[in-house]
Amino acid sequence: MSLQSDVTQFFAQQQTRRAFLGRTAHGVGKVALAWVGVNGREERQIVESVMDQYPDTWRTEWLRLKGLPQWAEYFQTLEEAIVVDEIEEVAICARA
Repeated sequence: MSLQSDVTQFFAQQQTRRAFLGRTAHGVGKVALAWVGVNGREERQIVESVMDQYPDTWRTEWLRLKGLPQWAEYFQTLEEAIVVDEIEEVAICARA
């Protein structure tokens, strides 16, 4: 491959990437991007740090860290409801 074809291919990839990310950013939303938008070593290290600090609630803390406090609260209520359902199922099974 020649240098010119390498450069042309690189710019084509960059344009495709920008177009995809632009559509993704407009079509998916901030909450989805908080999860799928983690990219690179530094962000992965931040996620791992949040997981270490908050092993039970790291997903909620991640949403807060990404600037989505309302979604974090909503997710927390969902997690709490799941825990309550699991406790009730265990109690029902224990009585049976």
